[in-house]
Amino acid sequence: MYDSLIKTTDLIMRKIQDELTKSSEIPMVFFVGAGISIPSGLPRFNNLNRTIIELTTIQENKKEIDFLSKNLRPEIVFQVLKDNLDETVVDCFGELIGFRPNANHFFLAKALEEGNWVFTTNQDNLIEQACRELEIDIENKVYIDEWDYKKFSETLKMAKTAQEIPKGCLFKLHGSIEEDKIDSERFKTILTSLRDIGRKFNDYKTNVLKHFIENFNFCFMGYSCRDDFSIYPILQNTPSTKSIIWFEFDSNPISEIIWNHNRFQKELEFEYSKPILERDWGKININSILLRRGWSCKIVGNSSKFIEDSIVLIISKNVPAPKPVKNEKFLKWAKCIGIFKRNLIMGLLWDKCWNGEKAIYYFKNAIELSGSEEEKAIAYLMMGRVYSRQFGKSSGLQAFECYEKSFEHFENSGQSYGKALVKIDLGNIKRRDYKNYPEAKEDIELAIKILESIDHLEERDLDYAGALNVLGLIHYGLKDDLELSKNLCKRSLEIKKKYGDIDGEAESENAIGLTLKEQKKIPEAISCLKRAVDCRERIGNYRGCAQQYRNLGLCYLDLRDYSTARHCYEQSEFNWLRVRQGRPPINEIAEIKFRLGELDTKMGHKDSAISNLRQAIQIFKQLNDWNNEGRCLNLLIDCYSDQEDLKPIFSETFLLYNKVLSNENKIKEMQNAKIRYTNSIEHLNKIASLIDTVYSSHEAVEIKRKTDKLMEDINKAFGST
Repeated sequence: MYDSLIKTTDLIMRKIQDELTKSSEIPMVFFVGAGISIPSGLPRFNNLNRTIIELTTIQENKKEIDFLSKNLRPEIVFQVLKDNLDETVVDCFGELIGFRPNANHFFLAKALEEGNWVFTTNQDNLIEQACRELEIDIENKVYIDEWDYKKFSETLKMAKTAQEIPKGCLFKLHGSIEEDKIDSERFKTILTSLRDIGRKFNDYKTNVLKHFIENFNFCFMGYSCRDDFSIYPILQNTPSTKSIIWFEFDSNPISEIIWNHNRFQKELEFEYSKPILERDWGKININSILLRRGWSCKIVGNSSKFIEDSIVLIISKNVPAPKPVKNEKFLKWAKCIGIFKRNLIMGLLWDKCWNGEKAIYYFKNAIELSGSEEEKAIAYLMMGRVYSRQFGKSSGLQAFECYEKSFEHFENSGQSYGKALVKIDLGNIKRRDYKNYPEAKEDIELAIKILESIDHLEERDLDYAGALNVLGLIHYGLKDDLELSKNLCKRSLEIKKKYGDIDGEAESENAIGLTLKEQKKIPEAISCLKRAVDCRERIGNYRGCAQQYRNLGLCYLDLRDYSTARHCYEQSEFNWLRVRQGRPPINEIAEIKFRLGELDTKMGHKDSAISNLRQAIQIFKQLNDWNNEGRCLNLLIDCYSDQEDLKPIFSETFLLYNKVLSNENKIKEMQNAKIRYTNSIEHLNKIASLIDTVYSSHEAVEIKRKTDKLMEDINKAFGST
């Protein structure tokens, strides 16, 4: 259809205008976002986001509210508010009522009348209103909830040709304001959409969208392509030979038209070459999609102005001025939010931004302002999660203290469910950070016992599934029963699939993959870990992606596929940088540096290996992580051939293990995790095998004595004979 385009701006614009304003035998699909409604006076989502955060948190902290509104997607903010206040939060969408359609909506109304299809992420009803004003009947052609999409999905299965598919349909992907209902019932489908964040995007909805992406030409308008958790993954993972026109918003008139795939690729490479905080993720996502289509055209500029110019061809109606309505009910509800909740929510929002210091500050405020045992328990639980997740082992004591106090307050308030949540978190930390598998097992088994006594509801079942997964990982760590480990994680996976918990599915797939790796079933392990990455990429969980890519790297290392292993480790580091906005958790970066050092050692890249391992050692020292510091020193031995270079490494090793033996807590860590004992003995045995090569005969006698004494003391400490 586009082969004959003459590549001059005027003619291209005229051709696109013709395609956008005429009917054809095979209609096209319009995909529109919030940008098309802004000319009607609707608040931009960022502005709506700011208003909602301001009304529900600490209003005096203007700069913090500005930061949070710019750095958190509205869907995430709504999810936090819904989970910690009540479902009345959806009344904020009343801010989208009381406006009139603009040229974009009238244009889309005419497009529907002519048999084209429209998909939208918008919850407002301005397209429907434009249809009513133009007397265009779309009754029974608006698809909103799961039942609607199920019916249409079944229709698609029966249709043998494009002509048999119902035409002129409007698909609302994120719910809709149902103005024929009253109060909060108007926002019921929006609430359902909010509940799906981090969950499986409705199968029927996915099937319908994928069918159109694969089989029809598309035009995107007013859509930023930044919703990593839902729509974007479907667009990105559905290649098509069909054409696509994309209006990339700019406040200025149309200034540029790009139709060359090489140009899209160059723009993509340019964005990836920038520091991570400076990258334009909207542009990255858009170009990634354009590169997967047949013919692609990106128009940079104000699409609304372009549509206003085009719409003269199809309607002569003047667009009425907007009449916004003050959302009194939501304002009244927000004023009733207590000071404890306001501080708690502020802490949770900062946690979502991965700013642990700010989050802890507000959780401490919430504790001081709490009015009940349960409120104290909740605030301590949230603070413990920040300490453990964002600061790791370096803040272990603070995390344990928070969890102990949370458990005590839940017990005082008679909240068994809360006690189970605390024990799940504690068990996971003891497993993950301290390798204290016996105590971790006790905590998780108690949590499971509590949860089994509670009625089966979705939230309880998903926490139960999480506990099963942690218990499986504990058995994986103990290496006592790998089949049991795998089966526990599979049970967990089944429950999470039942409820469409995508992030939870990824956790279980990851755990199963680790167990399969330990069983030397590497291809099967890789399949599980790839499914985990796919789940997490679909919902924009970069933290999870980072963990899965690291584990994939370990699998490819076992296969001696070093180039793929390196790619996985680099992807892991890249995703950590995304999640922490340039401030990744240092323990995770240390692990990546260690893995890269390990890989470079195997590949014979000695200088690179030494650099990575020294960086890792420096971080592990800060974290007081003696086991991983020892693993790095062990690898460094393989990087040097000169005897004089090895002597300082041996001295560092002796100093490290003497410090361990003089510290009861470190000895306990070794006793609770056999792998730490094994690592230490293997390390010292390697040194023992090299003593005669590195030292003179006189020096060797003393070094052998030191080495033998260290191994003897470590064996005694571990309980071996």
